[in-house]
Amino acid sequence: MTPRNGVIVVGWVAFVSSLFSTQLVRCFGRKTLLLWGHGAIALLHAGVAISNIENFDEGVVFSTMGFILAYQLTSGPITYIYATETTIDAASGIIMPALFGTIFVISIVSPIIIDPNVLGPTGTFWILCGISALAFFFVLIFMRETYGLQDRQKKMLFTP
Repeated sequence: MTPRNGVIVVGWVAFVSSLFSTQLVRCFGRKTLLLWGHGAIALLHAGVAISNIENFDEGVVFSTMGFILAYQLTSGPITYIYATETTIDAASGIIMPALFGTIFVISIVSPIIIDPNVLGPTGTFWILCGISALAFFFVLIFMRETYGLQDRQKKMLFTP
């Protein structure tokens, strides 16, 4: 697969999965989707790392496409939905820049650590696997479900 074809495939996977994400949000709870998402993402990051160790290029591509699918269907939209559902407007003004700031930091740090002279792809994806596993347990322990609640009930979930 040429790099140009790879970009096209990634674009189509992201586009198609984003079409289905709205339906999943309507049918399943936010906590459920994040648990499934972070669990799947952790496994797929491990898949990239293992495939890279074994020089199995198709495994890297398959795991990467799986990650895009899992992210677009779960963590991608749910993070923003949950943040706006459970906070007042003033807090959303702090949370949204923090979320976008996180994406900015990841986009700056990732090319540096994926360099073979630093951590390399294998080390980078093991770290990402660990972060996703920690996120799974964070959601499991601390997150409260908002699915089916009224707006006022959602805003009061974390009020003492």
